[in-house]
Amino acid sequence: MRKLFSVTRLFVLLMVLALVGAACDGGEDDTSDPTTTAATATTAAPTEEATTTSQAPEAATTTTQAPAEPVSLTIGLGNMPPSGMPYLGAGSPGQYVWSNIFDGLTVIDQTGAAAPALAESWSVADDNVTWTFNLRSGVSFSNGEPLNAAAVEATFATVLSEDGRATYSANAGNYSFIDSVTAVDDSTVQIVTSAPSVILPAAISIAYILPPAYFADAGAEGFAQAPVGTGPYATSEWSADRIVLEAWDGSWRGAPMVDSLEFLNINNANTRLIALASGDIDIAQSPDPGQAEALESEGFTVVSAPRGAVLALALINNRGGPLADVRVRQALNYAVDTDAIREALTAGFAPTGGVYPPPGINGHDPSREFYPYNPDRARELLADAGYADGFDMTAEVTLGGFPADREIFEAMQGFLADVGVNVELKQIDFSGAWLPNFFGRDGADWEGEAYNLSLRASPLFDAVRPFNFYRCGFVNEFYCDEAASPLIEAVNTTFDSGARNAALKELLDYTAANPPAIILTENFELWALRPGISGFGVFAFNTPFEGVSAGS
Repeated sequence: MRKLFSVTRLFVLLMVLALVGAACDGGEDDTSDPTTTAATATTAAPTEEATTTSQAPEAATTTTQAPAEPVSLTIGLGNMPPSGMPYLGAGSPGQYVWSNIFDGLTVIDQTGAAAPALAESWSVADDNVTWTFNLRSGVSFSNGEPLNAAAVEATFATVLSEDGRATYSANAGNYSFIDSVTAVDDSTVQIVTSAPSVILPAAISIAYILPPAYFADAGAEGFAQAPVGTGPYATSEWSADRIVLEAWDGSWRGAPMVDSLEFLNINNANTRLIALASGDIDIAQSPDPGQAEALESEGFTVVSAPRGAVLALALINNRGGPLADVRVRQALNYAVDTDAIREALTAGFAPTGGVYPPPGINGHDPSREFYPYNPDRARELLADAGYADGFDMTAEVTLGGFPADREIFEAMQGFLADVGVNVELKQIDFSGAWLPNFFGRDGADWEGEAYNLSLRASPLFDAVRPFNFYRCGFVNEFYCDEAASPLIEAVNTTFDSGARNAALKELLDYTAANPPAIILTENFELWALRPGISGFGVFAFNTPFEGVSAGS
């Protein structure tokens, strides 16, 4: 890790921001101190000594070359993965780490399409429900187990069993239409779906394949602490606040150029930037968009990419009360000036505000009507619903994982107060509270009436993705609209692309008029890198480090 020995203007600015933030935000729980936890972890063996012979024949000599210093990178994340078991979550923040350890049969490429990964090719039979996947040869897990069709079958058997669907509902819901996964021979896998599903190859891109013998021996809990996959990095350490990965040169993806990766839990965005400026970390997730120009002027690199997601506040409608009335949910969307939020708080990185799905996602329709800022219309709808004087509600939110998320939610809070809806924002922990409420087997225990939940199209890059959650019968149901159920079913079971897109349009038009959430701004990836790092990119929440190099 390179230290910046001079105190830059950026560092001074960030110190001031941190002091101001500490005075204003009531003491945010910053779970990691980068000055004490960011010790560089290097575990790769030094290169062997090399001997060279001089050109003088009468005095041949040998010289010893100094071992190459291992290269490590430290990454500051806003939230940490819930577990080393990749089926206990989906998307951010887990895939930032899991995508370096594991592989699926497919992967989402830079165009948003499913591309070969552990499977070299695939095809679907004329019945549109029987798929054949052909595996790469010579692939193994980092512990030496072979990657074969039996491993694929065993993985899906674990996830799609009755117990697996309950335990791993965070991920298993993506594959609810899969009836069976069978090893035909060592290199061929057959997947049969309950109904035609054109999205199957994209959906299974995050169905990471596990080593069956090691998983059976370690058990789910042991595996979660020391996960093993086929990717270019192997796990060295896994804890709630620090994860260390070591390069594994036996991966089919090729040997990575960076020897070790250290991921740290640094919840506060300003704290992450201070750690970056001082050299305690090399990469900072989700810096304040307003600091991008200052970062670049100081020689840092800022990387931005679409997420295929929209930052939103999910509205719980199955408890009765104001949010059960569609007029209230419409009013809340009219009350928030999402264009003003986007312009003021995202520094132009968010292309759209208050629109789902965003451009680039299948189902996007620029003519679809959403909710322009209209506080007078919001007040009219609230009065029609019997809430002329407004009401109070609590929204539980995780902070630090998305650019400017705190500021966006606070701006939303101000706009809603202007129409009489007083929102208490309560910060909760992602792994400790949000995930158990959303996916946990013990049922949801939301204290408030709303919580942050992105409308996220990845990994499918198809707008139907969030309806896995915003639907009746979800494992921890919080939103149910019976009229939407047959529309969702039609999209999920129509194979012909033209007919399916027509069904998707009908579903999205209906949802725009019957909003399940306050739709805020299009979300985006934003990362800040210290000088010398190249090849870093993010797509569909994957951060593949095998192509990243880190100069001094």
